[in-house]
Amino acid sequence: MTPRQAQQAAAALVQQLMEERGRRGLSREAVMRHGGPSPKCVRNIETGLSGPTLTTFIAYAEALGREVRLVKRRKAVKGWRVT
Repeated sequence: MTPRQAQQAAAALVQQLMEERGRRGLSREAVMRHGGPSPKCVRNIETGLSGPTLTTFIAYAEALGREVRLVKRRKAVKGWRVT
């Protein structure tokens, strides 16, 4: 995977979390109340101002009732997803 592809994969994962936050009708403040990062951090992640650390990304996902898993892949992966 090239650095550009990794950046695109990360952006796709953040997009999924943004969509989940929207589906749940949660504000950025509510994400923090559910154990996620601060509203400012969420804003910076969602707008692309900063890339989250793995720890922050996991906290964001878990605050939305999602989990991040590392799985062994059998062949090249065309897309990434958060389950």
